[in-house]
Amino acid sequence: AGWSILEELTRPEESSRIQETQVAQPAIFSGQVGLFRLFESLGVKPGAIAGHSVGEAAATHCAGILSLEDAVRVIFNRSRLQHRTEGQGRMLAVGLTEEQAREAMKGREELVSIAAINSPSSISLAGDEKELNRIEAELTAKGTFARFLQVPVPYHSPKMHPLREELLSSLN
Repeated sequence: AGWSILEELTRPEESSRIQETQVAQPAIFSGQVGLFRLFESLGVKPGAIAGHSVGEAAATHCAGILSLEDAVRVIFNRSRLQHRTEGQGRMLAVGLTEEQAREAMKGREELVSIAAINSPSSISLAGDEKELNRIEAELTAKGTFARFLQVPVPYHSPKMHPLREELLSSLN
């Protein structure tokens, strides 16, 4: 990587790069695996392990599916490539059901996608900023919750599709 996760985690706030995707995701991964190992050392054994987005790499390692080396390879390459999409879109949290979110996105599916279903009435959308601005304005006009997330990358959106081949190649 050309940088140390330990150095990044211990940098003073004014020089921290923790907001950068290629640093943030490995840092989150490190924290998740570290917490799992701490709980494991205390005798806590989960009946099941799940993860969402960046948490999937840690979950697959902690569940014994991927070695630590392979899980690190996944999170490193995923974050390195996703960082390239910074500024290419945004994410919008909306107070809609999945069905309502699909209706709000109708005709814009090539530009916007459901990034996460956080609860039965809380969805995150991601993709093209102009389309998300339109959706946000439409929902706000109806009195429906819609707030942009403070992330510089349109995670889980069509903006990730061009990264697919290089990600697969780097993981081969």
